[in-house]
Amino acid sequence: MGEEFRARASHWSSKARKAMGEGGSSDVAISNFLSCFGHSTHVTPAN
Repeated sequence: MGEEFRARASHWSSKARKAMGEGGSSDVAISNFLSCFGHSTHVTPAN
């Protein structure tokens, strides 16, 4: 069961990283939301 848990966690972690990455679904949604308020959404990552 531990192996299955780790595999699923890795799967969802990868999906979350893609969604939050530049051009991902969450990135686009946040940018669209902020643009409603006239905010620039170009941000330089801190690393």
